[in-house]
Amino acid sequence: MSANTLHIVSVLSGAVAGMVCFALAMDRHFERVYGQPPADTTIRGLRVAAWTCLAALAVPCVQGWGLSIGAIVWVSSVSLGALAATSLLTWTPRLVPLTGAVAAALGCGGWLLAA
Repeated sequence: MSANTLHIVSVLSGAVAGMVCFALAMDRHFERVYGQPPADTTIRGLRVAAWTCLAALAVPCVQGWGLSIGAIVWVSSVSLGALAATSLLTWTPRLVPLTGAVAAALGCGGWLLAA
């Protein structure tokens, strides 16, 4: 795989992971997936994880495409990640945590391999 393909995989996977964390940080979605309300520490942890994922996405975007195009790629990937998380919550809510974990692993793995 080329470095550019690995950047794309890592950015899109990281965006999905971040948006899944944001979705699960909402009481309504957490209860739909797990069947019980979340604890306050769980919500805070998911929000921190989401912001960390989305902030870390800036690095492979800038590495792969430079600052000007990288910013556009970052915004676009976050939008696609939100669409993916919304689709998962709509059609297969039980797969949301697994998908988020796999997406985070792919994001980190793609980033490390591309470097």
